[in-house]
Amino acid sequence: MNKMNDLSRKEMIAFIESNMLFQNILCDECFDEDALNKAYDIISISSAKKDELIIKEWTRGESLILIFKGVAGVFIETDDGKEVKIATVEESGFWGEMYRVEGKNRTPIMKAETDCLFGIIYRYEFWEYFYIYPEIGRNVFWGANQNLDMSNIGIVRDIVKKSAENLSKVKDKLEKQIQEKTNQLRQDDIQNLEIDRMHSLGIIAAGIAHEINNPLSFIKSGVGFIEKMVSNLIKYGKHWKEQAIINISINKGADTIDEKTLDLDNLQRSIVKKISSMNRGIERISRIVNTLLYIVYLDIDPLVSADLNSNIDEVVNNLGTKYAKNIQLVKQLGKIPLLVCSSNEINHCLLQILTNAIDAIEGYGTITISTLYDEESKMIVIMITDNGKGMTNEVLKQVFIPFFTTKPVGSGAGLGMYITEGIVKRHGGTVDITSKPGEGTTVTLKFPISI
Repeated sequence: MNKMNDLSRKEMIAFIESNMLFQNILCDECFDEDALNKAYDIISISSAKKDELIIKEWTRGESLILIFKGVAGVFIETDDGKEVKIATVEESGFWGEMYRVEGKNRTPIMKAETDCLFGIIYRYEFWEYFYIYPEIGRNVFWGANQNLDMSNIGIVRDIVKKSAENLSKVKDKLEKQIQEKTNQLRQDDIQNLEIDRMHSLGIIAAGIAHEINNPLSFIKSGVGFIEKMVSNLIKYGKHWKEQAIINISINKGADTIDEKTLDLDNLQRSIVKKISSMNRGIERISRIVNTLLYIVYLDIDPLVSADLNSNIDEVVNNLGTKYAKNIQLVKQLGKIPLLVCSSNEINHCLLQILTNAIDAIEGYGTITISTLYDEESKMIVIMITDNGKGMTNEVLKQVFIPFFTTKPVGSGAGLGMYITEGIVKRHGGTVDITSKPGEGTTVTLKFPISI
């Protein structure tokens, strides 16, 4: 569909500012000049006469249709194809179509019941817009989601009714609806976070049995060994008491007690070794359990405006003497804007990455932490680089897999980077790792300044 030639950029922006639909589904961020210009770029404005098709079947799963003026009817087949439902999108409403809203392809046909002026936001442009202006994208996404019936029949509900009689009353009503929608979105975000945690637990559950079974095997083996040795000591103690040989020499009692059996020094060393192995197993189980508890009971911290440079200073100070004197830690912190985030979660990510960098350095080395703000992408960038032993491509591919670790057995649970990636994604950011054997590793975190 072609963009209307008679609607200039200036006219389009004025239209978006005044249209009831945008005032309802978008937040104050919508009226930012950059956001309006971007909206003009991604919304294809078209018109249709009565009975003309707006959506054809081949457009399924690709667009969001925004009805600016007029009434459109949506024809949707049920899954069995035996029934067709007709839902009406009235003036100042929209119909959500993108397959990602429900995770399924849909096959609607939309026809203009009256003359219509409508906009089309295509899937890829929408997701690009979503990443740049996530608050706007989130409102559109959830607005569309709420307008699709979970039965996959796609009954459309109006999200706003325009009242021509009393614009002041409409404004008050819309403000109330926006507040209610904002509260609902916050609640939905909390529920989605809980779902994400449960999903994370589902992914790592498969590895728990294996990871805990190994140290449990050490403990079981050690307990069996110690039980046997203690049993032998009790048996021989009874024998010595009965025979009154408390001070007898090994040679003299060789006919009843084997010399090797009475090697108490060797027996002591074996028991100490087994106990040490059991303690390592217990410590590993404890680390795994504590990590799982972190995932399950991770606090939903209130979002605050944080200076990530201060977060870096705090984490480095908390490391204290963990990094040896032979490791030089260099900070190159640029001027960056504040980030709306969970400060504790960001600190956890930084601590995990810095700990890995310290562990990767053998002998003398340097860790460099740098920050900058990318004006073009509106991203805060944090880079942590070490000149440690580096990683192969095969290892890099597995860094974010739960329970994967290159550290010695018992030294790590293998969940650190898995949790780190999840935290960064929840903040709308990305984490990228580059590394070469013998040349060190660079971890790059990017966060959009609005989430």
